[in-house]
Amino acid sequence: FFFFSSYLGLTLNWHYDKGYVDVSMPDYVPKSLAKFKHSPPTRPQHAPHPWTQPVYGQKVQYAPADESPPLNKADTQRVQSIAGTFLYYARAVDPTILPSLNEIASQQAAPTHKTCNACNHLLDYLATYPLATIRYHASGMVLCMVSDAAYLVLPKARSRCATLYTLTDPPTGTPPSPTPNGPVHVLVKTIHGVPASASKAETAGIFSGGQEACPIITALQEMGHPQPVTGTPFETDNSTAHDILKA
Repeated sequence: FFFFSSYLGLTLNWHYDKGYVDVSMPDYVPKSLAKFKHSPPTRPQHAPHPWTQPVYGQKVQYAPADESPPLNKADTQRVQSIAGTFLYYARAVDPTILPSLNEIASQQAAPTHKTCNACNHLLDYLATYPLATIRYHASGMVLCMVSDAAYLVLPKARSRCATLYTLTDPPTGTPPSPTPNGPVHVLVKTIHGVPASASKAETAGIFSGGQEACPIITALQEMGHPQPVTGTPFETDNSTAHDILKA
């Protein structure tokens, strides 16, 4: 048998004796950083976007406001180019930067200096970690999902939802406890409208994640990989959203 070591810009490092393959894009980040003329940070950047300190026990949560001045045409095009350049890389091998790209893309039509700072923060992170790798282990072909949402983290009081999709062995317990594996897909999107609470944002995220899963489940079934008759394993950490959807 001949196994390809590269495909569509992806580098495939096969380890058949150990049952896994590593997928990476070794040259993508260095070349992209050179294109944007971005110098390595003086201090390592370990997060792809700024951290917002939570305020526990707060009864009213307000949306962040961006009052920084707008960018000129050249800087606006740079922001748009950064978002487009790294979206393929994020979907292919580094989903950790998808939330940052989601925030940048939501502002790229009319970016501000705060958006520019977010771009530089992301580039610093990519310069610190230029070789993201996803490891896929040999497993069954049952789709499993994990959903989450972030409340009022985007401009105009928008919230963000995300769902992680992995393939694993058929579940044997209740609730199912899938074996960790590399994601075959990661959904990160802005929730349209303004949810009235964090639990409603979580509920909307579960709905969006389930919609996104339908064609994946259909494709798996048509390829001869049956899915559980009891339903696709779907995990959420919000008990209110869980109970709403099971009511």
